[in-house]
Amino acid sequence: MSVYAGIRAHLVAANFAALLMLVQHRGLIINTVANDMGFYPDNLLHDAAKSAIIRMSFGMAEELQPHGIAAQALAPEFLLRC
Repeated sequence: MSVYAGIRAHLVAANFAALLMLVQHRGLIINTVANDMGFYPDNLLHDAAKSAIIRMSFGMAEELQPHGIAAQALAPEFLLRC
């Protein structure tokens, strides 16, 4: 399985969720990530995939904010060591 599959899954799910939220003019999209707290995970593609989801959340937040929809990347504590 490609590391891009995870990024694509986040993007496709968020797209469908945003379409439903646009009708209500409000909503919250949370993308979960395993954050390494600044440490390199010894794999370039793994690092790029994690960074892409965080950056994607930032872009979603910027573009959806005028529509009353918030987007956030969240790193739950149990994923910090992944």
